[in-house]
Amino acid sequence: DPANNTPDRCESTTNLALGATATSASVYLTDESSYGVAKLTDGDFNSLFHTNGTWQGSGFYQWIDFDLTAEKSISDIDVYNRSSGDARVTHIYVMISDTPFPTGDDLASFTAAQLQSNFIYNIGTNDGAVIPVEVNASGRYVRFQKSTSSTDSYITLNEIQIFEADRPVRAVRTFSTAP
Repeated sequence: DPANNTPDRCESTTNLALGATATSASVYLTDESSYGVAKLTDGDFNSLFHTNGTWQGSGFYQWIDFDLTAEKSISDIDVYNRSSGDARVTHIYVMISDTPFPTGDDLASFTAAQLQSNFIYNIGTNDGAVIPVEVNASGRYVRFQKSTSSTDSYITLNEIQIFEADRPVRAVRTFSTAP
């Protein structure tokens, strides 16, 4: 529904990301006020969250975590790509877990995050303005993690919305990839 920035098929307009604690592996130039995780849930679709990248020695597998404070049933996630400049949403995995994710930004931590996840979605090379992810899974922690060790290891996004399901969903391990 364009009027309230929710996907047409979304069961609920409750955006769980708004009340969640968000953290990231890094913030561009360590400038939290200009590029920090608060930009992902501020409702301003022009504000910009930006991680450091490989040329700054910050590791390859950058991530963003949301702690929803309790297990929640999640119907959909919308990822709003950077509205200007290079798209840096490609090669991101969306993962949901009942336990906190590892804090490292290396391949071992990325692999461990995948192994503990109830839900995994690979955005792949989709670099659209809005990437809708149909979830229908439950968990407390939601992670967005870069899956490549290329020189473009940044994550640069305008907004993330995590929508609550109107009814409980079973926690079943789900793996999918963008078409």
